[in-house]
Amino acid sequence: MAYQIKFIAIEIVAKSFKEAPTSLKPGEPINISFNYLVDLNVIPERSLTMVVTNVDIFISPENTDVGNIKTLCVFEVGDFNNVFDIQSGKPTSIPLDLEVLLKSTGLSTTRGLIHSEVKGTYLQGAILPLVDIGTLVVEQRAKAGTNFQAKTKTD
Repeated sequence: MAYQIKFIAIEIVAKSFKEAPTSLKPGEPINISFNYLVDLNVIPERSLTMVVTNVDIFISPENTDVGNIKTLCVFEVGDFNNVFDIQSGKPTSIPLDLEVLLKSTGLSTTRGLIHSEVKGTYLQGAILPLVDIGTLVVEQRAKAGTNFQAKTKTD
């Protein structure tokens, strides 16, 4: 199905970056890892969806927490009432392809915001890797035993 989606807002909800740990030597390459959570919320009364992405940034091998960014992407979905099955004010299902599309877009947007925020710092190489959100969503739905699972988390 082709969806009519309009990007309404992109916001950095929260961010914090710590100074470089004293164990880092200038010019020495660092191993950066990420932990992220991507959450999809449907707001029927406004015909909107929101993707909230929370990313923690770590330096390995010590697994030192060096930063966090939380973003919000708001989307307007055309023909909202035909796309989502809403009962008692809550969605009972979200089309799989739409969930994957919105979460992927939210995570990709966050990737760009991280790049912009850490440019020129010791974290400049902190580029969030590409993620196959589709596989993660399918796995989450299978674990939940439902056709509807709005959260995707990886470690």
